Amino acid sequence: MRIHSAYAIPGEGVVSSSHTTTTHILIGLSDGRIHVFDINGGHVHTLLEPSGIVRALAAFENTLLNGSKDGSVRVWDITSGTQLRILQGHSSLIRSLYWAQDPDHQAKHYAASGSADGQIRIWDVKSGDCIHVLIGHEAWVYRLEVRGDILVSTSNDCTAKIWCLGTGKCLFTLRGHSRAVMSLIVEHERIITAGLDGEVRLWSLADGSLIALLARHTFPINNLRMHASTVIASTTNGWLFAWSLINYQRCWARKSHDHAVTAMDVYKGMIVSGGKDGGGYEDACGLDARVRVWHLDVEDGNAKKKDAGGEVLSSLPNGGAADEKLYELGHDQRCVELGGPAQVAWRIGTVAGKVVVLVSKRGGVVLEIWTDEE
Repeated sequence: MRIHSAYAIPGEGVVSSSHTTTTHILIGLSDGRIHVFDINGGHVHTLLEPSGIVRALAAFENTLLNGSKDGSVRVWDITSGTQLRILQGHSSLIRSLYWAQDPDHQAKHYAASGSADGQIRIWDVKSGDCIHVLIGHEAWVYRLEVRGDILVSTSNDCTAKIWCLGTGKCLFTLRGHSRAVMSLIVEHERIITAGLDGEVRLWSLADGSLIALLARHTFPINNLRMHASTVIASTTNGWLFAWSLINYQRCWARKSHDHAVTAMDVYKGMIVSGGKDGGGYEDACGLDARVRVWHLDVEDGNAKKKDAGGEVLSSLPNGGAADEKLYELGHDQRCVELGGPAQVAWRIGTVAGKVVVLVSKRGGVVLEIWTDEE
């Protein structure tokens, strides 16, 4: 892969949120600035969130939403950088945003916001009206996903919930996690959740029943992604794992970094991960961060071949505590590192056939865009 473009973002703020669309890369910082880039890495303009840290971003076409520390949602015109309106109602900071299309009126769009006050609010973005207030979570709302008339949420109260957007009623509460549920994927008729308890759970979207416990690890899961019929997770002790949604077996694993995987995404069947490397765990805060590309080597949810130095991972037992003796594979020689060492790898995403990497280098945030195209 080669570097397509890079941009050093001035200032002392660190990355607190990011979002990509088909036309823009949006970066929220801890100092309240929102940087807008085109998909080639050209800087368009900078917006300012007056309440400080930007914890959530969502966008559709030319409209941007940002979640504020003061509990409001600000609506912006991306092209002009003009603030259009403020959506008010939450009593604490906004942790999650989701922009969706009304299933009955395709020209109409609405937004969902999740807050540290435990509420989820559904907004008519054009008018600024609050349509529904979804009350049921007892702590922070971390993740939101919408499919048609159904919204799924996760929370620090150890649950996920399935809601009807038409009525604002909670249909099912998904119980089983013992700590905060931080990650969420809604895939066709299934829900995948993961969190600080190290578990990855698969649920039915139709009735909220548990389909499978895919994993129970000692360390927290901090990222979830999908590739075809495979679920991919990263952990705070440097591991990447993959499970098949066909047979619910673990089919791939790598010790990708010495310390926490801080960012992860999937690009053309490869996993791009960012994390800390080198030294002992007690020194992790001062170590170099690396961004690596890994070949997933799975097909239809099963391992294609034996992993270098290890067993065929599709034969490993389902779930159970992560036994690192099974995965003494070392760093895969087939991985490729993107760029040189950084201080922190904040975010990794994909847009328009490119990999978007946000890292801190030399005390500032750098946006890097990578491609495998000539």
